[in-house]
Amino acid sequence: MSNNVESRKRLLLAHKVLNLSLIKRNFLQRKFTFSCRKGRDMKKIIVALILLLFCGCAHIGTVRTDVSSPSFQEQCQPIRVVRCIIFSDGTWSNERIKVDIKKASDSFERQVGIRLKILEFRQKKFISMDWLDTLREMENTMERPGLTSYDMAIAFASFGSLQAIGFHTLGFGYMGCIDSTYRRYVVIKHLDYRIILHEVSHAFVLDHAHSLTGSLASFPLKFPILSRVFNMSEWLTPSDRQEVLKNKWRHFN
Repeated sequence: MSNNVESRKRLLLAHKVLNLSLIKRNFLQRKFTFSCRKGRDMKKIIVALILLLFCGCAHIGTVRTDVSSPSFQEQCQPIRVVRCIIFSDGTWSNERIKVDIKKASDSFERQVGIRLKILEFRQKKFISMDWLDTLREMENTMERPGLTSYDMAIAFASFGSLQAIGFHTLGFGYMGCIDSTYRRYVVIKHLDYRIILHEVSHAFVLDHAHSLTGSLASFPLKFPILSRVFNMSEWLTPSDRQEVLKNKWRHFN
């Protein structure tokens, strides 16, 4: 009889130890899962804060908050129309290009009173993917006699294979450029209305190349893999805006 009692006591004790072990293991698993989830959530919060910081810094020191002022809009008058011939290698549809040019034009008109007008689209396959070669090819094409009178020529051309790999995976590469002689030939490699604004602004800002902030900032941020370009503003700084207004009626010919 006493042996049976002792056996039951040992069995009950073993069950208690086992239950305590299970409870402890479940608690640790929940704690580890919670810690992992908390860690992942914290990483998401940190990434979001970094993106907000970069995106917010892009607008510091720009005219963004002043555009609705009547006196500001008065300085934008009268409106100048810049006549553009558009080249496309077929990477993007004409309709999509029109949408981004319209967005760039509307923003530029609000800031400095300059409107972009598309005269015509031309399909063209460029011989070289290099941006400098593309600029030279555009210049040679536009110098032929009998062409429509125009102010600027803007080419939308794809990256080369190596350029595309570097840009989309590492975030490095030219997204757009303008010739430094006439300031009227533009190549866009990444379709974004802010890049169009950046390059067109170069046609009117002649006393310097880039600014620390605003539309003419020289180092927009692009994270690898992600298609969106961060920390790039559509708004000019006050000094860049004054330079554009000063050269608003420049001759392109």
